[in-house]
Amino acid sequence: MNNKVHGNFGKRRSEEFKKKLSKIHKSITNKGRFEKGRVITEAERLRISSMNKGRVGYWKGKKRGHYSEELRKKIGLGNKGKKLSEETKKKLSEAHKGRWKRENNPKWNGGNSLIYSNDWTDILRESIRQRDDHVCQECGIHQDELDGKFKKLDIHHIDYDKKNCNPDNLITLCKSCHSKTNQNREYWKNYFNN
Repeated sequence: MNNKVHGNFGKRRSEEFKKKLSKIHKSITNKGRFEKGRVITEAERLRISSMNKGRVGYWKGKKRGHYSEELRKKIGLGNKGKKLSEETKKKLSEAHKGRWKRENNPKWNGGNSLIYSNDWTDILRESIRQRDDHVCQECGIHQDELDGKFKKLDIHHIDYDKKNCNPDNLITLCKSCHSKTNQNREYWKNYFNN
C-alpha cells in the first residue's frame, strides 16, 4: 500500500484560491465534461465506448459487494463506537414502516392461508427424503454434507398447494434450492413436473 502523502494534503487554501478553482472546474464542465443531467447522443456514446474498449475496469474480475478481510476489518474499526442519533433512528424507522407489509412483500399471495393439511407429518417428510436418497433433487447435495443449523433437506410442494400431500407432488430440496423456487413459480411447476 502506498503511504506517500499527496503534496497538497492538509494545506489550507484562501477563499480567493477556492473561487478561482471553482471557476476553472465550471469552465471544464461547461465544455461538455461531467455535466450532470446531460443527454448523451448515440454518436457520442459510441465514441466513448470505443475509447474505453480494452481498458480494464475497476470491477473487472471482482465480485461486487465482496470485500477483502483486511478491508472489512478497516470498515469495522472505522464504524466502531459510532451510534445513530435518536432523530436518525426515527427517520429510518419511518422510511421502513410498512415496507414489507402485505402487497409490498414479494412472498405475499393475496392473503391465502398457508395452512398445511393433517397429512403433513414428520413421518411423511422423512419418507420423501428416504425416497430421494437424502439428496437435493436440484443441485445433488447430500444431507450429510449440510452444515449449520439446517442439517435436514426441505420437502417442496411442486404445485405450491400446501394441502396436497400426495408423494408425487413432493420433492426433496436443500434450503438454497428451495428458496429459489419462491420466485417464478410457473417455471418451477413445469420444471419439476417434467
